[in-house]
Amino acid sequence: MHNNLESAINLLYVILCGLNNKAIQISEKEINLYDLYELSKAHSLTAITLLCLKKQNIILPNDLYKKWEHDLLLIASKSVAMDVERNKIISFLEDNKIWYLPLKGVLLKDMYPDPVMREMSDNDILFDDRFQKIIWDYMISRGYKANHDGKDDAFIKKPFYNFEMHMSLFASYYANPKWELYFRNVKQILVKDDNNKYGYHFTDEDFYIYITTHEYKHYVEGGTGLRSLIDRFVFLKNKPTLDWDYVENILCELELLDYEKKCREFCERYFLTENVIQLESMDEDSLLFLKRFVLSGTYGNLDNVISDEVDKSNSKTIGKIRYCFKRLFPSINVFKYHYPFFYKHKWLMPIGYIYRIIYKLIKRHKELLHEAMLILKAK
Repeated sequence: MHNNLESAINLLYVILCGLNNKAIQISEKEINLYDLYELSKAHSLTAITLLCLKKQNIILPNDLYKKWEHDLLLIASKSVAMDVERNKIISFLEDNKIWYLPLKGVLLKDMYPDPVMREMSDNDILFDDRFQKIIWDYMISRGYKANHDGKDDAFIKKPFYNFEMHMSLFASYYANPKWELYFRNVKQILVKDDNNKYGYHFTDEDFYIYITTHEYKHYVEGGTGLRSLIDRFVFLKNKPTLDWDYVENILCELELLDYEKKCREFCERYFLTENVIQLESMDEDSLLFLKRFVLSGTYGNLDNVISDEVDKSNSKTIGKIRYCFKRLFPSINVFKYHYPFFYKHKWLMPIGYIYRIIYKLIKRHKELLHEAMLILKAK
């Protein structure tokens, strides 16, 4: 873990020097560039790390440079292609008079010095859910494979197109129902775009509240990676005059203020420093906080989910049993989003639980086997 934290600090240092236009004060001999590459890939920071290294004239080994440069070219190509494809989807929404709201990375990437720096696996768009069938048919007609997953429809097409079309922002079975309640009628707090007829956007304050809520959802469910910290830093650097009274009041209502303050204070303390971030100079709380991000990868991992649940109990065995019980018999609200037939016909719920287990065993047996192994290994 010590090595992982050292690599993470080196990774953050390289990126932050680039974003803050500061010269790197350590040589490439003090950084394991191969470890840096692997960690950057795990956290979707491949492009920004290489661009920041180039900015500092760091010389990479030839084999590593070719591999990294190839990744950067693919990321840049995907970014351009996704922009073009997203504009086609937005044109369809405009033509059909459907209101919409681009989300998350689609907006964050334009706050970076170079949009390519902000990698994305998909594009997220919230839309008027009354038109779900129209959008579904449109995407299918354009060669996408579709999957309905509760509050959103996921559309995938080779070689790398991936769009999530959201009908709502948060589902009611998440850890805190206040999030779903606050964002349920989100259009009421949106601002109309000036350059189109049906597009909307958040105010800067509400966008920050949304990305904080979304990030924390991942943080408690399985973790969220270093990219989230970089996103927050970039956003706050671009938006220095937020109405913090408003932001903090809403986050307090959503029970997220402590988490947000911890993230913001971490960024202010370690991301704006003039000196190299040293592992030895970080206090225990900061190390534990950073460790959670380092171990999570970009989107968190199942190991964190299981460990978090097991740690809630004084007995590891009881914790594992409780986790298995929750997985086998989830809240009825899970059925509302993922198995709506059984939710509508609640008298069939016993069959619904059996159906869900059989479905998972047939369709996702490899994932279940992996999860079982992690449960057994949880300490």
